[in-house]
Amino acid sequence: MKKIAISLCIGLIIGIVATVLIYIVILPPPPVKEQFQLTKEQQQQMESMNKKQMTMIETKLDQIRNLHQQLDTAFLKESQNDAEIDRIIAEIKAVHMELSTIHFQGLLETRKILSSEQFKQMIRMHQNRGDKKGGFPPQEGMHFPKGDRMPPPPF
Repeated sequence: MKKIAISLCIGLIIGIVATVLIYIVILPPPPVKEQFQLTKEQQQQMESMNKKQMTMIETKLDQIRNLHQQLDTAFLKESQNDAEIDRIIAEIKAVHMELSTIHFQGLLETRKILSSEQFKQMIRMHQNRGDKKGGFPPQEGMHFPKGDRMPPPPF
């Protein structure tokens, strides 16, 4: 009888843990407009910025794919040309830097669109997402100076 009760308790605990994990891991977060209570204007500005940014990112990713194909071809040649390989690698690095620039410009534009409280909430959300993916825990000074003070957005 005790074995059956223990088995039921273990099964119940496993079920609860599985439900919580499904809720945390599998279910998508609510839409951004609900998470940050965006106004219609903010929502339109964010959508416009995201479309523009995604177009630029897709272009850069296509460039990187093409460069990787060129690199594969250069590696597979009978006589390897180190100068050509170095040139292609330098181009790949340059495009990656351009992707970083696009990302940070997007953050700056987002900061102009959102209120300072909304932007703080977004940064915290990204920090927490990094924790779930095995990233480093948020540290003082990483995105927030001591005392969680953030300067107002540049309006």
